[in-house]
Order: sequence, then C-alpha cells, then structure tokens
Amino acid sequence: MLLQDNAPTYPSPAGEGRRLEVMLVEDDPLQRLLLAECVRRAGLAERLRVFPDAESALAVLQGSPVSSEDRPDLILLDRCLPGLSGEDLLRSIRADERTCTLPVIVLSNSVEPREVLRAYAAGANCYIEKRGTIEATTAIMRQIGVFFGSVLTLPPRSAMAPTVDQVANSGR
Repeated sequence: MLLQDNAPTYPSPAGEGRRLEVMLVEDDPLQRLLLAECVRRAGLAERLRVFPDAESALAVLQGSPVSSEDRPDLILLDRCLPGLSGEDLLRSIRADERTCTLPVIVLSNSVEPREVLRAYAAGANCYIEKRGTIEATTAIMRQIGVFFGSVLTLPPRSAMAPTVDQVANSGR
C-alpha cells in the first residue's frame, strides 16, 4: 500500500507546457497502476503523488500549513472510494480556504447522470469516464496536460498564496 509519506514520484518526459504537480487518489491497485502509467506516458506530471484513499490525501492537503511541495496543481480523484468517498473529499477540499481553488477532475466508471451531477454539485471541475485501455487513457491524460499545462492559468502553488477572502478584500 502506498502511503502519503512515501508516495512515489514519476518524472515526466520532456515536452511543451507547464509540468504539473498531480495528486492521484485511487483505491483500486490496478487502476492506480494504469492511471499512473498513463500520466507518465502523457508527460502530464512533473511529480505524481499517489494515494490509496481519501483520508491519506486529505491529511496531506490539510497539513498545517499546506506547503508548496504538498500543494498539487491538479487532483485526479476517483469518485467511488471506500471510507471517505471521493465526493466527501471534494467537499472537504472546497470547504478549506487553503485548498478550495485546487482543480479537481473526478474519474469514474459510471456516467450515470445522477452520479455526474452529484460530482459537479460537490465541486468537481471536470468529470471523466475511466477508459479501460492504456492508449485511450493516455490520450485523455495528454488532453488534460495540454489544457492544464498550457491553456489554463492555475492558482499559485506557493504556501504564501493569498486565501480567497484575502484576494476578495484586497480591492477594497
């Protein structure tokens, strides 16, 4: 089992765009391996930290203070986790002013409209159906990399980044 203190790091191959710090939260060992390999092949992450459950990921995210080393640029979150669910983790991320701006992509085997709606209602930025093949999943990870690494302006990773309230009140 992978624990937050020794979560593996997968280096990215050289490529264009910003290399991301990615947190993957996935309980299924085979899905973890598949997703990690696809992230590596796609060159999505400068560093990929893998967590087997929501509790270990939340412990890192709620560490006080959240250091720039522990703050990911992007979270890939399995919707269906044992214990603390993916939706519960997402609500906790959105409720904490230190992490509420983190982009979260929910990954699921289900495209049931009710499940998709629940994920977006909990604060998902994106909902993607898991694909069973390395090729299809790698293609999706490449597209995520283009968007999040080259097109989108991400929130600052710095531990000294202002909170949402500080930014809102700075114009007064």
